[in-house]
Amino acid sequence: MQTLFRTLVLATLAASISACGLVYKPAVQQGNLLQKKTVDKLKIGMTKRQVAVLLGTPAITSPFNHDRWDYVNTMYMQGHKPTIHAMTLYFKLGALARIKGHYYGQNATKEQELLNQAKKYHVEEPTKGPRGDKNHNSGAPQPGGS
Repeated sequence: MQTLFRTLVLATLAASISACGLVYKPAVQQGNLLQKKTVDKLKIGMTKRQVAVLLGTPAITSPFNHDRWDYVNTMYMQGHKPTIHAMTLYFKLGALARIKGHYYGQNATKEQELLNQAKKYHVEEPTKGPRGDKNHNSGAPQPGGS
């Protein structure tokens, strides 16, 4: 009887501690981590390939609408409001036609704060080399090209 009582007390204590938020919850970062200077290089008329090389592959692509790419980044930290950065690109005939939303909004200092948070949790910054093509080899000829 004593072991049953002891087990119930420990289970109740564990449940109350976890409900109080004393249990550590790690920060969760998902999506595309883009730099403001990279986002600023977007120009209307760029091809899908140019955009993919510049920004990387989008976080969300619709199988039903191939002309819409969504770049989204969310950061959830315990004790803070979640931060969400979103930008939608629309293509027409394979070229960038419209940009909806502002990834960094009006406050560019959020970029540095986001990058500092990413470094704190050992998330690597985007590389400076070519991106968007897994088979990229600078010395080898590309298939279908000369």
